Amino acid sequence: MTDKIQQIRDYADSHDLSEEIEQGHWETDVADDPMITTSLRLPKSLLDWVRAQAAEQHVKPTAWIRELIEQQRSGLPDLEQRVSALEATLASALAAVPEQKTSGRGTSPPKVAAAAKAKAAKTRATRVRVEKGARENIRRVVAAHIQHTKKK
Repeated sequence: MTDKIQQIRDYADSHDLSEEIEQGHWETDVADDPMITTSLRLPKSLLDWVRAQAAEQHVKPTAWIRELIEQQRSGLPDLEQRVSALEATLASALAAVPEQKTSGRGTSPPKVAAAAKAKAAKTRATRVRVEKGARENIRRVVAAHIQHTKKK
C-alpha cells in the first residue's frame, strides 16, 4: 500500500495537474444542514446515565442527546410537562362535574331523597368513568410517546 501512495506522490510532484483539475466538477448535492461532529466532556457518572437512558429508548446516546437538544430548540414540552398538562386538564374536567349531596336530616320526602341519592350515585359513577377514561388516555399518550421515541 505504501508503494502505491509513493507512486501517487511521485506523479503529483512531477506533473502539472492544472488541466485535470479544470476538468473536475464541484459537488453541489450537499445537505442543507449537515451533521457536524463535536466533542463533549462529561463526567463518567453522567455519561453512564445518558447511556442507560438511551438504551431504555433503544437509541444511541448521541441520538438521545440530540433529541433533547432539538426539543429544547423547538420549544416542545417534554413528556413530564405534557403529562402534567393532561393531569391539570383532567382535574379541571372533574371539577366541572358537580358533586351531589343528599340531605341527611330526613326533611325530604322519601321519594325525593331516593331520587337525590340515585342522582348522586349516577354523578359519582360519571366522575369515576371520566377519571378512568382520562387516566387511560394519559397512559396511551405516554405509550405512544415512548413508541415514537423508540422508532427514532
